[in-house]
Amino acid sequence: MGPPFKTAGARYAVLTSKHHDGFALWDTKLSPWNAKDASPAGRDLIGPYCAALRHEGLKVGLYFSHLDWAHPDYPTILPPGASEKRDADPKYKNIYSYPQGAENPEAWKRFLTFHRGQLRELGERFHPDLFWFDGDWERSPSSGV
Repeated sequence: MGPPFKTAGARYAVLTSKHHDGFALWDTKLSPWNAKDASPAGRDLIGPYCAALRHEGLKVGLYFSHLDWAHPDYPTILPPGASEKRDADPKYKNIYSYPQGAENPEAWKRFLTFHRGQLRELGERFHPDLFWFDGDWERSPSSGV
């Protein structure tokens, strides 16, 4: 008998590869904030997950958060209209989501390079059948994401 979720009729499973806190469950080369370098696991956790699912004939899904509160270049661009609201609306005082000083488009470009690099790592290394993106993305399409 296979895993309970397969027995129940599941055809795929999705694992959170990286959530909003920025901690990666694989040994990403782009950040030391990962399961190999910064946890008692001391190793990649995505590879065994993918192998186990494929062994059971299940599709592999990886959740990846666009938000990354641990990356220093993440809170660098405000969404449209936010600069007018920053002083009046307390939600714009979130240091993890919104810049508290001047906007920094160059830092945002660095973050996007990092973000795309991690997605490329996951895709090229683990070949997931699907990526699952979630969260309330506080960026606009014009900000590059």
